Amino acid sequence: MRPWRRVMDFDYVGKTTGSVGIWLIRSNHEKASGGPFFRSLLRRSTTEADDLYEILFYSMGHTDPERWGLQGPYVLSFTDGGAPNTALFARNADWSWFDTLGIKGWVADSARGSVSGAGIANMKNGYTYTVALSNTDYQYWGAAKSGGAYSIKRVVPGTYTLTVYKGEYEVYTTSITVNAGSATQLGTITPNSDPSDVTAIWRIGTSILFT
Repeated sequence: MRPWRRVMDFDYVGKTTGSVGIWLIRSNHEKASGGPFFRSLLRRSTTEADDLYEILFYSMGHTDPERWGLQGPYVLSFTDGGAPNTALFARNADWSWFDTLGIKGWVADSARGSVSGAGIANMKNGYTYTVALSNTDYQYWGAAKSGGAYSIKRVVPGTYTLTVYKGEYEVYTTSITVNAGSATQLGTITPNSDPSDVTAIWRIGTSILFT
């Protein structure tokens, strides 16, 4: 596994010998910082050991607030060498058995909401579009489908900045409110700050795409 990877692109990090595997399955990062494109050091190998990392905030040059509170849950999975069970991934796991444990900061699914959108207009070929939600306390994201439809589940109620990214470039923002136990449904979004839509005499390439 590469030592650096965008947080939206992986569910776990670990090490396998082929017959034994140990995997750290990350949380949904709702209380972490950096958004979907945050690149974290995942693993460091030396002659003595392999270290697994889950970095939630970098204090050097960070543009996102440090979010305090309950971080997790995390899963440490041991296997016969294969990849961990996908049912344990943060986007798939059933954590309802946590609901009655009285853990400070824990928010049950029944007290959360969701956000879905009909589409994104004028999408450009060759780009992945991501929709992200963020405020000072929580962050979430979801990849848009080919027609621009998207869905973000298990969102703690509150007011969020919704941002649409073309690649990793911000092309639209708005404010939305998520309520407990209900779905916030949005119509088609039309990006209004895509450099590719600006008339130019000449242009070098297109809008920024980070990899």
